[in-house]
Amino acid sequence: SGSSSSSSSESDMPEDLAVPDYWHHQDTSDPFDERFNVSAKVERKLQKMVAQTWQNIATRDRKGATPKGLRIISAHRIEDSKQWASYVRQKEQIKARRGRCRRPHLMDGRPESGFVKTLMAGEHSSEQWQDQLDVDGNEYYLFHGTSPEAAGHISENGFRLDLSGTNAGSMFGKGAYFAECSSKADEYATEGHGIYAHTYAMLLCRVCCGSMYYMTRSDHGALSAAMRTGQYDAVLGDRESSVGTYREFVVFKEAQIYPEYVLLYKRITEEDDL
Repeated sequence: SGSSSSSSSESDMPEDLAVPDYWHHQDTSDPFDERFNVSAKVERKLQKMVAQTWQNIATRDRKGATPKGLRIISAHRIEDSKQWASYVRQKEQIKARRGRCRRPHLMDGRPESGFVKTLMAGEHSSEQWQDQLDVDGNEYYLFHGTSPEAAGHISENGFRLDLSGTNAGSMFGKGAYFAECSSKADEYATEGHGIYAHTYAMLLCRVCCGSMYYMTRSDHGALSAAMRTGQYDAVLGDRESSVGTYREFVVFKEAQIYPEYVLLYKRITEEDDL
């Protein structure tokens, strides 16, 4: 689909573009690009998702002591019609090309337990704050750890994949790395400066993973060969199965990502009372 587009080349908005029904902006005929603080209720839901996906497991990406958890101090939602339109277009292209994609819980030989953890955490939401995800296209909410300053930049401009790998390794290729566990995303988060001292950031993004190439260890040769076939849209790097740590979801196109929520948070350490 996506055949009709508005005459304005600047916004390039499909006329029938649907946006999540909990967004403030519902009319897509005029471009919009705004940030909204979430309600206290939604912030509690986000905190719950962060808490439920936290695991006391550290990898070599963790610098310093592992915190006991994370406490959100502010959360806002990004409503950006141009980024959203490009994300929806990419999602439709993946669906048209792939049909129904193989789900992550069917890839590791443990079909009863390998569901994406954010899916489980967001499932029983009484107030709709996360749209119906297209799980057939492997669309999930996933975390991306960063600094408060970089989170602000990504929220304004979207992801820049030429910068990927600058803050973390590229075990599963040079793409944008996402985690289903807040504890994994926090390993990549860095403290802010000035007014953001002692404050960290992560983005909760919609990520359309499409057809995923499954890997349990780094193998750049196999990965390059797989991606050259044109059969894959993303990588599922499963270190949970191989060494008991985490799964990471890696995409290689900016349009596969919509950064919907920016979370600023503090790390809870041994000295803090929860």
